[in-house]
Amino acid sequence: MAGAIVAEICSTLLLKASEGFGRPLVGALALAGFGLTLVLLSRALLTLPISVAYPVWIGVGTVVVAVGGVVLFGDHLGVGAVAGIVLVATGVVVLNL
Repeated sequence: MAGAIVAEICSTLLLKASEGFGRPLVGALALAGFGLTLVLLSRALLTLPISVAYPVWIGVGTVVVAVGGVVLFGDHLGVGAVAGIVLVATGVVVLNL
């Protein structure tokens, strides 16, 4: 599961860095990473319930990509966006409890 999360985060950040596929090699790496993400997620689903695995995968990815967008690309997050990210993170924690 951790590998699927890391691959998804890296792939999404690479997708942004590809500049709309204007940088073909970076875009190709993003696509390959998304393929790896799905393979790893499908393997995780062999032992984890989808009702937990998918929300955790998407929630952790969302939070880390949002922070990565700020750090790597200078994205600006308003108060509402920060509140939403906190709610997503809280939801992932509650789901795992």
